[in-house]
Amino acid sequence: MRPCGHVICGLCLHSHSSANEETARQSTQGRCPVCQCVTEGTAIRLFLSGEVDVTDNALWDAVAKSARVSASKRLLDFSSKRRAGRETELSLLKEEQASKYKRADTLISLLCKAKEHHSTICEQHRGAQNKLQALKDERAQLEAHLRSMTQKSSSGGP
Repeated sequence: MRPCGHVICGLCLHSHSSANEETARQSTQGRCPVCQCVTEGTAIRLFLSGEVDVTDNALWDAVAKSARVSASKRLLDFSSKRRAGRETELSLLKEEQASKYKRADTLISLLCKAKEHHSTICEQHRGAQNKLQALKDERAQLEAHLRSMTQKSSSGGP
């Protein structure tokens, strides 16, 4: 596979083994048979080996095209990794927010239970206060009755 995305193979080569790719590289002087681009490394190797003239403008154009293609691929890879990072960050934020909502729901349910418990305790307290007041009233009546009985007995009544 070339950096440009094309598979290196000739029309007569049906197998994509590394040996056939090497044969195709040698037969096309390192150029992609589909778009004729050349990687920077291949161009340098070709220039150093003397296989290609340094003034070959077509080769320089092919190198420039290859560099643009590889740079755009690197940018695409970078932006896809960045997007994946943002999506991961977003999913983490969503999970955190869901966790906060769950905790809030738990707290709300606990507060509702506490309020119900408080209401029950308040009702019991009011009931106890009413009973206490009834007992105090009954005690006052009994004390009044006892005083009246004591007064009747001291005054010599029946």
